[in-house]
Parts: sequence; structure tokens; C-alpha cells
Amino acid sequence: MTNETIISVLVSYLIGSIPFAFLLAKWRGRVDLRTVGSKNVGARNLARQFGWGWGAFGALLDILKGALAIFIAGNLIFQNPPGLYYAGAAAVAGHNWPIFLKFHGGKGLATAAGVVLALAPNAALAGAIGALVFLALFKKPIEAGLFGFFAAAASVPLFGYAQDIIWLTLFLFALALAAIAVERLTKRRDPSVK
Repeated sequence: MTNETIISVLVSYLIGSIPFAFLLAKWRGRVDLRTVGSKNVGARNLARQFGWGWGAFGALLDILKGALAIFIAGNLIFQNPPGLYYAGAAAVAGHNWPIFLKFHGGKGLATAAGVVLALAPNAALAGAIGALVFLALFKKPIEAGLFGFFAAAASVPLFGYAQDIIWLTLFLFALALAAIAVERLTKRRDPSVK
């Protein structure tokens, strides 16, 4: 791994670690998301506390930080694959386990979507459509987001992207599952929240 790749991974991790939903909750209502609702510092818990408009804004910022990590790695640190993939994974890891919040983060779905959007926009669009269809049918947001990653990975060959994007997308899916598992195992979820 080159020095430039190490730098891009560190920068991407720090970008991913910016806890936008947490900061918005503090700014909007002096609420610490780690102590309310699901106790998750992601956009969904922000939406529970302040409405879906704020949640959507938090999710958009999380998507943008995933895309920003790829932009900086590619255009300022001059990374190509696989360095870009490492940067994307680092951004999602930063969201899930942010250094700024003692590694208490979100699930990483929106940040991962931003990474895929920056690397394979058509596949990301296919994933978003798949997630929305799943959500409309089953009304399960987290599962819909996870399904979206499978839809994105499945569409990669259709759009002629590098096959590595499939594996990256599935790896980002695994990072999201790991964050969900940690949340469940540490019993941070409020039993009253469905």
C-alpha cells in the first residue's frame, strides 16, 4: 500500500467520521442522539426526533460525505482502483465507528450509497430504485437499504462497470451488517422503538 493510499484512507475515514445527524440534532434541539430513540447517531434516529425532513437532510449529508471521500481520493490524492475502493470502505467505516464519537456511529447505508454513487452512478440509481420498491412493498427502511445494495451489485454488469464494484458493494453491505450486529449485541436499541 502506497503512502498516498494510506493518506486517502485516513482522510476518508475522518470524512466518514463527521457525525452529521448527531451535529444536526445538537444544533436543532440540543439533543444527544446517543441517548434517545434507537440511540443510533444516524439519519433515521434524527428523523424520529425532528421529523422526516431533518432525517432526509441528514441522510443527504451522509451520502455526500461518501461521495466526497471518493472525489478527494481520486482528484486530490490521485488514487485509482483499488485505492478508491479502500477510501470508500474507510469512509463507511468512519461513519459506522467515528473517532469523534468514541466509535459510536450509524449503520453506514447512506454513506455507502454515496460511495457507490461516486464510483458507479447508474448502479447506485438502480440500487435506489430497488430500495424504494422494497420499502413501498414491505415498509422496512433498514431492510430496504440493504436490499438496495444487492440491486446495485446485480446491476453492475448491465452498465459495464468494473466487476470490482460488485465486490466493493457487497463489502459495504457487510460493513452495514456489522454495524447493525454491533448495535443489537450491545443492546443500544430502545425496545420501544420498532
